[in-house]
Amino acid sequence: MQESKNIIPFQFHTYNPLVQPVLIACIIKNLSPNDLAKCLYINQIWNKEVKREFFIRKEKLQDIYWELDSELEEAVEEYAEYSWWSYSRYLRTLCKNKFFE
Repeated sequence: MQESKNIIPFQFHTYNPLVQPVLIACIIKNLSPNDLAKCLYINQIWNKEVKREFFIRKEKLQDIYWELDSELEEAVEEYAEYSWWSYSRYLRTLCKNKFFE
């Protein structure tokens, strides 16, 4: 008996698309910090991408913090120009002007 040459061998290993760093980056952009912390332990590739995402988010939050800090300094300087009595009078006139517009 002659064996057939068209036998398809079984594949026990298939390609996993979830190990591509580009795809991982797209997935983790929308995850909460708690979910990101859980993704740290999937494998080494996910670990690196999650740490990178944490670093990116930290930089964005620091930028927002320093913008708010500079706005606060400007507001404090503006407030320091007025005494409490004149500043409260200034606020009342602003409110009246907006009310009558």
